[in-house]
Amino acid sequence: YPCVPWSVSDERPVSTLEYDGALQVEISLWVRRNPYNLTRVPGGSSGGTGAALGARLAVIGLGSDTQGSGRIPAAFCGCTGFRPSMGRYNIRGVMPLRATFDSVSPMATTVEDLELMDRVLCRTTNVCANDPEPPTSLAGLRVGISRFHYFENLEPDVALIVERSLDILRTAGAQLVQVDIPREIPDLYPEFPDPMATYELPREVSFYLADSGSRTSYLELTEQIADPEIQEFFYDALDPEQTISIDEFIEIRETKQATFQKLMESYFYDNDLDVMVYPTAPVEAIPIGSNDES
Repeated sequence: YPCVPWSVSDERPVSTLEYDGALQVEISLWVRRNPYNLTRVPGGSSGGTGAALGARLAVIGLGSDTQGSGRIPAAFCGCTGFRPSMGRYNIRGVMPLRATFDSVSPMATTVEDLELMDRVLCRTTNVCANDPEPPTSLAGLRVGISRFHYFENLEPDVALIVERSLDILRTAGAQLVQVDIPREIPDLYPEFPDPMATYELPREVSFYLADSGSRTSYLELTEQIADPEIQEFFYDALDPEQTISIDEFIEIRETKQATFQKLMESYFYDNDLDVMVYPTAPVEAIPIGSNDES
């Protein structure tokens, strides 16, 4: 989803990068070809940025990431993508989908440029003022590896690259800790993002449209959506039988989402982990027209 270009007097993401001298290049949102293989998708939904970086039309770019929309195109197009912690960047001006999970996603051709973008973008909230200096060595870094769930059903080439990457980390001094996530996590996760989105979507999109100066309503926008699946998703948020109330939203957030977060926190603390590593996607870039295309 694109960022609305605001004046450089704001601290929105596009404006912040422009203020620091970045050149804005307009890329079509609906790019559908992968620059490395034109018969395959670039990933989505920030596939335009991913394809532009993969084709080396730019060295940095912005996408958004709710449930992988920045990281997946980065993985499919041979570049790097970053999903920051919630609240690290100002997301005003970003088209909302699931406000509880939406984030700006910096993307770049190298990790070094990605780190530079992060230092610029996080000035919009000043949360990085106390960030520690990045480590100069991976020696002693405890890296969690959950073979359960995250490493299951990998395509052979994906599995090969992942194992090579783990070897690189091991050679650099990182300690790979083979420990699985709690078994409840894969079943618990689907129970809260989509239901919460049915409550948030029409409210957040309506605010976004009004904030950007548009007179288009949520319903009018939905009627103009060309993709049938996306249009159905937007319509469902207006269907009383598909949506949830504010009380149900709060209950899901304070039970299912909170339980998920506690389980993941326990996974890190109980095993004394610094980071966790897993494949971004279990498959290579999907052929255009495939039933699995996303």
